Amino acid sequence: MKDWVLDTGYTYLAITQEFGGTWAKGICPLAAAEEVKRRHRKTAVVYVYYGKDKYMYCGDLGDLMFNPQHPLPKPIGRYYITKRTVRSVTKKDWCGKNRTLRQLLPLAKWITEETKYFKNIRQKSTSLKNKGATHDDSHV
Repeated sequence: MKDWVLDTGYTYLAITQEFGGTWAKGICPLAAAEEVKRRHRKTAVVYVYYGKDKYMYCGDLGDLMFNPQHPLPKPIGRYYITKRTVRSVTKKDWCGKNRTLRQLLPLAKWITEETKYFKNIRQKSTSLKNKGATHDDSHV
């Protein structure tokens, strides 16, 4: 078994939310964020998600990808990384950044909104499947 996958088949995925960013998986949120810090080597905000390793990954553009027909990923938290530290995000970390409204929300509200967003994707996917559209899941 892969060293970043728990016995349940789940893992934590940490992703920097920027084009050409960095991602890593770990057995806990901080392990994943620490690995991103080691690889990224510059200041960034890291988003951490919990989900089935087999169905959750980082896309080519640095975005969270998942199969909506399987267990949905759970948003866990946001961390601010520098060359030396990993810590929770504060409001001042967002100053001067071009972020979407969903990213600027307080943590608890962000988790709620991300969860709704994932469920909405699942509903759309199910709706398309019921209408006879095909979806290639061979890469997941």
